[in-house]
Amino acid sequence: MRRRPGESAVRRLLAELTRAHLRTQREPGLFTTHDPLRTYAGELSRWEDSPAAQAAVVPHRRLLDDHLGKAGGVAYATSGTML
Repeated sequence: MRRRPGESAVRRLLAELTRAHLRTQREPGLFTTHDPLRTYAGELSRWEDSPAAQAAVVPHRRLLDDHLGKAGGVAYATSGTML
């Protein structure tokens, strides 16, 4: 099993995606990922995750997206940094 990256590593990777124009900031703390990257992530998941893990994610994706967007906005409003 692969080790999960730490928060600083995730921030660096997200910043790199933004610089490469694969992720766009729609408003402070709210980002959207471009379709090719989203498609690649889905394909990668199909190769690396079990069918049960994939099925468990689908019902929660919209809720998670909503929570992440709100958390990013709160982080920006309270500390001036984006997730």
